[in-house]
Amino acid sequence: MKKPLVFLTLSLAANAALIVTFAVRHLGPTSIALDAVPAGAAAASVPVRDASGTGLSPADAGALKRSGELIAGGGDLHTLVARLRAAGFPPAIVRGIIMAQVSEQFGLRRKAAVAHQEAVPYWKYSPSGSFPYDPKAGNEIAALGREQTALVKELLGPDAAAPDAWSQLIRQRKYGDLTQDKIDRLENITSDYTDLRNQVAGDARGIFLPEDQQKMALLEREQRADIVKLFTPEELEDYDLRNSNTAGGLRHQLAAFNPTEEEFRTIFELTQAAQSANGAASGLVINGPGNANQQAAQSQLQAAIAAALGPARAAEYQQAINPAYQQVNQLLTRLELPASIAPQIVSVQQDIQQRANAIQQDQSLSADDRTTQLAALAQEAQTTLTSAMGARGYEAYKSYGGWWVNNLTRRPAPKMPPRN
Repeated sequence: MKKPLVFLTLSLAANAALIVTFAVRHLGPTSIALDAVPAGAAAASVPVRDASGTGLSPADAGALKRSGELIAGGGDLHTLVARLRAAGFPPAIVRGIIMAQVSEQFGLRRKAAVAHQEAVPYWKYSPSGSFPYDPKAGNEIAALGREQTALVKELLGPDAAAPDAWSQLIRQRKYGDLTQDKIDRLENITSDYTDLRNQVAGDARGIFLPEDQQKMALLEREQRADIVKLFTPEELEDYDLRNSNTAGGLRHQLAAFNPTEEEFRTIFELTQAAQSANGAASGLVINGPGNANQQAAQSQLQAAIAAALGPARAAEYQQAINPAYQQVNQLLTRLELPASIAPQIVSVQQDIQQRANAIQQDQSLSADDRTTQLAALAQEAQTTLTSAMGARGYEAYKSYGGWWVNNLTRRPAPKMPPRN
């Protein structure tokens, strides 16, 4: 079910008048015209409290009282929006008040949608963790989410989007230079298909049969087709670079490589083309297992990426996508150690493991000699890695990527004598 924007302002529902307090103190009494609204406009009144010690003048306290009466009185939300704007309230304050009012209304309707399930004991199984699965109630709640979002947009228009700097930053990083109209249409598409997928998942109840998987695949294709129709080729490319599963996977896999934007775009385009040629659902990634056909396709992809990057960067790229290197790099980041020592650590691992394999395969060695030589390798590894990472880093590494060190001194299980 689509998550409504009102999650950001749930706390406002507890006391919408608090927002008015902010507005009164920051706008001043000359900007607040709500106290001119006739008393009959409010269906309820707000209790008057002692304003001493609050820094409010009598005029401000009166404006706050009348504002609180207007807000608490409910009534038509379109009229409330008009009055708040006419009074000079900033868009962010209007948005907070309206979304709190809308949240309260739709909260009651959601509660009513599951009223028939309230008597179900809390310890009874529920996939959602709240109530047993009920397709009718689930569809109704999903519809309420869509209705709530639509009402907020109807009431506030362009002001429905969160105006704060953080929200705008996240929106820009997610959507780039898309117009607001296309963002709204895109979010409607995403919301509709999310509801449909949730319905399939709910009906499956955790057991996805082949027909359920086919439905999910169909919804994925249909959503993609609708998005393609919405964008120009340039907009689609930019959207995919920011939001596609392929781009997300590449950002994770290339973290240690630290690509430029041009390099990222190049690798993305080559990977996306390879996925299209071999099937996006085939599991083809820049570095992963697969069957013979997938491995061949991966080899071709790696060769194309290396050719595009050039010899020097290709060598750094191959090192960066090495799973062992990625794991070491993550550990170094966590421990705030320099990333420059990652190649040294991986090189030590490869060297020690190669020498350990030679010892294991040397049939001329006795069991005791083999154990002694492996223990010496383990000590060498500890000394070298501790010098590079420090004692704390080495101890963390043994639990996170350094399993091979522990294996050097792990004795094989004794052989059981044959039964008579």
